[in-house]
Amino acid sequence: MMFLKSLNVDEQPWGELGFRKIRVKNYYVYFWVDENRKEVQIFAVIYVRRDQVKQPEQL
Repeated sequence: MMFLKSLNVDEQPWGELGFRKIRVKNYYVYFWVDENRKEVQIFAVIYVRRDQVKQPEQL
């Protein structure tokens, strides 16, 4: 079983809302964990060279 280290998102308001991110090759995967339902909800997958603040706002 492989475990990935996730980071809390520094950019606001995403960090305040509990979003996390992991880097997978040349992409950041933004997600949050729903502990009650035991699910991971993926919010966005964004290329690392894109503006990480502006891109989620445009979704």
